[in-house]
Amino acid sequence: MPFYEYEAKVFVENEEALTRKFRELGATLLKRILQRDSYYDLKYRLANKDELLRIRIVEAIDTHEFQGGEFSWKSGREGKTYEVREDISIPLLTEQATHSLNEILIRLGYRKLAWLIKHRDRWRLGNVEFEFDKNIEAQAINRPKKEIGSYLQATIETEQIHTPEQIEQILWDSLNLLGFNSSHLRWESYVELYLIQLNELNSFRLLKKREI
Repeated sequence: MPFYEYEAKVFVENEEALTRKFRELGATLLKRILQRDSYYDLKYRLANKDELLRIRIVEAIDTHEFQGGEFSWKSGREGKTYEVREDISIPLLTEQATHSLNEILIRLGYRKLAWLIKHRDRWRLGNVEFEFDKNIEAQAINRPKKEIGSYLQATIETEQIHTPEQIEQILWDSLNLLGFNSSHLRWESYVELYLIQLNELNSFRLLKKREI
């Protein structure tokens, strides 16, 4: 069953200070993992609708042992002070399954246009989960690898549709506790932030401008 992902993302200048703040507030550290995300498109049909198709591989940070995978489609973004997407995901239980799915997508005509590597700490504070992504490295086809910094995402994932006012209050009340406000909101995806670093337009649609 599809569910909705509500999210507000902010840039983190001081990783150690934010980690200390989580601990001071009594937040629970749920897991620490390494994520490898690959994004696919077919003739830019998804990019033109602000949708995305992603294969995610989760590994142990120290050993890089495979811990799980996920195949996801997400709708275009909505919202003003936070982001909301419809999310349909299925688990990938083995590393071989992720490789096989990649091969299927390629044979169907999809291209892997961009990929990310990031360390993720997942915290819970009250009713909100936080994805603290550190040391994010991004790359797109025919482009160099770049570090794009560290970001914090306050996230609510649910099958229920909440009012904008409810979501805004829940997300930003929790981020306020950590020293952030709505002026810190970053709307761009990680891939768009990467393209901005390359002085290119902040959209997958830019990839049309070069032969790939």
